[in-house]
Amino acid sequence: DNLRSKGIKKAKVHALLNCIALVAGTIALNIGVSASKAA
Repeated sequence: DNLRSKGIKKAKVHALLNCIALVAGTIALNIGVSASKAA
């Protein structure tokens, strides 16, 4: 049971990191698009 809760915690951290990476990628993409529009 302890192993399972550890796995759930790991999965939650993994999902959180994925979300952060996704948001960061989207922001970077948007900045790149607006930068090329301004240029």
